[in-house]
Amino acid sequence: MTVAAGDGAKREWSLADLRSLGEVDLTAVLDCTSGWVLETAWRGVPLRALLGGIAFTTGMRVTSVTGWVTFLTPDEVDSAFLATGVAGADLPAANGAPCRLVVPDRRGVDWVKWVTDVRPA
Repeated sequence: MTVAAGDGAKREWSLADLRSLGEVDLTAVLDCTSGWVLETAWRGVPLRALLGGIAFTTGMRVTSVTGWVTFLTPDEVDSAFLATGVAGADLPAANGAPCRLVVPDRRGVDWVKWVTDVRPA
């Protein structure tokens, strides 16, 4: 996964790199647009931990390997989470491994699976 700064500087993050930041647990409700809702425990790292000193004023753009994109406001960046695990196990490929965006209070369509790129919007 690539995290890019507004000045064009980039950093590549492996799954091991993410985990080295110190994973934490978060319980969040996934509200799927197909009609089901599930509250579960996610494990991963806060998105803010990857951003370091990256300056942004309009929010961040998060992109999937599929090309799907979602945009986060600065406040949402503070609550967003990159999940590497779910329900006590490693995140399965079908659920977005190696990491999936979790954004409390947003619909599941915005919980980007297979995150490949994060950069200022």
